[in-house]
Amino acid sequence: MLTADSDSVLRLVEIKGRGRALVASQPLKAGQIVLRDSPIVVYSAFPLVKSQSSASYCDNCFRTLSSSSSNVVPCPSCSHHHLFCSPNCLTAATASTHSPWVCQALSRLQDCSSLVSQPLERQVQARFLIAAYNVALVSPSDVIDVQSWMSTDVMKILNLFNRGCH
Repeated sequence: MLTADSDSVLRLVEIKGRGRALVASQPLKAGQIVLRDSPIVVYSAFPLVKSQSSASYCDNCFRTLSSSSSNVVPCPSCSHHHLFCSPNCLTAATASTHSPWVCQALSRLQDCSSLVSQPLERQVQARFLIAAYNVALVSPSDVIDVQSWMSTDVMKILNLFNRGCH
């Protein structure tokens, strides 16, 4: 959280026509850490359906998984869709970003032919929508207004999911 202390290297300002922004309040040095924060929403920007030639990745830390790795751990609930690089990543994910609801929703979307035929951008928006909704379920105090994150296209995806991918 940004405080109003006089030693802060950042300050919050209102930029006309753009909104609020953090700006440097003093010259910065190369490599100087000015802010540490954790993401509220974590989701993959990969297509819902991976092609045979695409690399697999850990659904928690997003590390590339080698095909020869013996440490790859599938999600026990949706093993054909989500993989993790270690038991620790699986445990961390199931406690936050890969809740049972996310697991079920992503699996349904990946099996939904009307969505997987959509452009990559729409598939990524669907992942975002699921991740944002999961934040509201898992940690409502972190969400001020989930609807403000959603574009018209994302709402169309939600409607598509509700209509035909049950």
